Amino acid sequence: MSLFNELLTAAVSRPSPRVMARWLDQVHSGDSFELMQKLPVGSVDTIIARPPARKDQPYNEYVEWQRDCLRAMMRVIRDDGAIFYTYRWQVQDGLVQDPGDILKGFPVRHIVIRGSKVKPKALGPSHTVVYLIATPDFELDPQPWDDLWIDLDSVEFAQRCIELTKGKVILDPFMDSDTIRIAAENAGRRWIGFSA
Repeated sequence: MSLFNELLTAAVSRPSPRVMARWLDQVHSGDSFELMQKLPVGSVDTIIARPPARKDQPYNEYVEWQRDCLRAMMRVIRDDGAIFYTYRWQVQDGLVQDPGDILKGFPVRHIVIRGSKVKPKALGPSHTVVYLIATPDFELDPQPWDDLWIDLDSVEFAQRCIELTKGKVILDPFMDSDTIRIAAENAGRRWIGFSA
């Protein structure tokens, strides 16, 4: 059985408003993985995940931590949900780390390059890669869009992700700013944020 089939939950009804009231439109402090374990199954539609780099952590431990987090994300998205998983290339011990180690077995449906026209001052990545990880029932909003996003500020980037979906509840599992909250509110969506 594939990893995806193990992670895919049966269709569930949306948790009741009473259950969700303690989560919605709030920032919750704590470990993102542990908080996702407490969030009801199938309670969010869209996740915009920008995991922090942990350069002091051995790469194999970082990979396992991220895979655990992605499993938790798959648990909480609905059966027509999607995850926009942002990966900035990391160099450790002089070698570029391959995000395929993290993403192996997850249902990556599309890839977007987020870049800048400004060239970096030192050798290193000038772009990030956004992996759209989605369940089989997920449908993109039927509007024209491309897979090369240049010079978007953080709110514009988040709004583009949100507006490509029909999701009503947006989760930011690694919240380090108000970006997702602002983008979700601008788009008329509800949001949940986790901040360490």
